[in-house]
Amino acid sequence: LSTLTISLDELKKNIDLDDSYSRLYDFEKKILKNSIEEINSYTNLNIKYQKKYSKVKDEPMKLIFTIVKKSEKGPEYHDNFKKSYNELIEKFKTIYDF
Repeated sequence: LSTLTISLDELKKNIDLDDSYSRLYDFEKKILKNSIEEINSYTNLNIKYQKKYSKVKDEPMKLIFTIVKKSEKGPEYHDNFKKSYNELIEKFKTIYDF
């Protein structure tokens, strides 16, 4: 089990979308949900996320990802937190050809 908390802006920057999808709804619908579905379907990872809202604004400021290795046989998974994060970012880039 690995957990990653990242700001929405930082995530978008890491996948070269920092100036795109100004509305969270659009980013979730077109990028985030589809990417997670693909990762969950085609890898031995199960990824879920939650939105962490700011107390100052009514806008999601951070995303909290939970990454769990599936118990089924599959590609070797790195338990190291940093490697899990890098794999997640690379999957986003691969799926959407960034």
